[in-house]
Amino acid sequence: MNEEQRAYWNGPTALRWISQQERLDRALAPFGSALVDEAEVRPGDRVLDVGCGCGDTSLAVARLIQPGGTVVGVDLSAPMLARARERGASLELDNASFVEADAAAFKAEQPFDRIISRFGVMFFEDPRAAFTHVRGLLRSGGRLSFVCWREYEENPWCKLPMDVVQSYLPEATIPGMDGSPGPFAFADRKRVVEILRAAGFDDVVLEPCDAEVCLSPNDLEDAVEFAVQAGPAARALVDVSPEVHEGVRLELRQQLSQHRREDGFWLRGATWIASAAVL
Repeated sequence: MNEEQRAYWNGPTALRWISQQERLDRALAPFGSALVDEAEVRPGDRVLDVGCGCGDTSLAVARLIQPGGTVVGVDLSAPMLARARERGASLELDNASFVEADAAAFKAEQPFDRIISRFGVMFFEDPRAAFTHVRGLLRSGGRLSFVCWREYEENPWCKLPMDVVQSYLPEATIPGMDGSPGPFAFADRKRVVEILRAAGFDDVVLEPCDAEVCLSPNDLEDAVEFAVQAGPAARALVDVSPEVHEGVRLELRQQLSQHRREDGFWLRGATWIASAAVL
């Protein structure tokens, strides 16, 4: 399962995410914090982090579940997992481990108290089958919590850069808009609820969570770099000519300069915080 995603997340995209890790973690911090708050992890919990990437959410949880708790981060991307392990070692968080695996087929020796995901579940090839498997990894009384993007039009942090890209590349598309694997695959609340209920989850709830996404705390060029390295724009700009790159960057400088605040460059992000239980 998910072989296309495995290839994608072990190629140049993984290296780009690693190079942009600090920027991305800064930008996504409000949503990661909201997710952790909703999950209500406690000391001693056993937690699975689906699509953990470079490990930011896993490591945040690892601190909260001490003493006695453990967190396992799973991801398809070997390079990003290597970065997660480096970060865990540097923070001396020996209760966090990272496994290269597809969460839709991952096997565990013991069930988990909590399963969480920060923007990692929208890439399942077969969401119903994947969540059915994930449900089997939770103990009775356990909970699933994840954050996913709402409608593309509600997310200026990626729509503004993509609008600029599409003015140069009209054929560029936004992955997941049709429900296929991609960042906006779970934008439709009704669809997500139906998938989770069909997978056997109870008490399914999706609540909107909006926050400002920090493209840069102080520098316009840094904000432009984030805009072309994150979201759908980054994928669309792969293998385009230097002239297109420079044209996009020039237009982004003009557009993003209008979003300067005293504390940097910010654009809105809109997500769902989803939760479901195993009774």
